[in-house]
Amino acid sequence: MTRPAAPDDALGWVVLIDRKPGVAEIGYIIRPDAQRRGHVSEAVARVLDHGFDALGLRRIYADTDPDNAGSIAVLTKLGFTLEGRLRDQWETHLGVRDSLIFGLLNSEWATTRAH
Repeated sequence: MTRPAAPDDALGWVVLIDRKPGVAEIGYIIRPDAQRRGHVSEAVARVLDHGFDALGLRRIYADTDPDNAGSIAVLTKLGFTLEGRLRDQWETHLGVRDSLIFGLLNSEWATTRAH
């Protein structure tokens, strides 16, 4: 049995992972009881601001499961472009899974942010 979340428990996390100069991967997760309230979009947008503005990144990408409609919706809303599908990329508790790679360039984020 899982205990109910306390008011001061974290809703989730967002992280940037350095991959090469000027490029980072973004990852995020949120508690199920906090989903579909805009928290992820807002948090990811702030981390994108930090990555592009403070860190000077030129590109940020995300790797998501093709069945994760919520994550795909967040990435699309924030201006990410679907760049490709990596077949049989991950071995998970669900079995071997594909990955969808979404990318966002600094110039694209500036345009998205302006709207």
